[in-house]
Amino acid sequence: MSLKSQLVKDVNDFLKVAGRPSQKDRLTATKLGLRVTGNPNLIFRLRNGKDIHLNTYDKLLGEMERWYSRNGYYRGEDDE
Repeated sequence: MSLKSQLVKDVNDFLKVAGRPSQKDRLTATKLGLRVTGNPNLIFRLRNGKDIHLNTYDKLLGEMERWYSRNGYYRGEDDE
């Protein structure tokens, strides 16, 4: 699996958890893109195969890690 496809999978898995209506700090793809780069289409473009800069990649992973930490999740933990 390529790095890009792994990132898309990780983002989609993250949004399944973060986008649940029961989440206090609920995130959608649009909100995540706005938080990371100020671009509401970031996740849409990533899903459609567009490239991102390494700096954006780091920001995206950092935002996901912060969300997991704030909401009591730990990367790799089975949430189902």
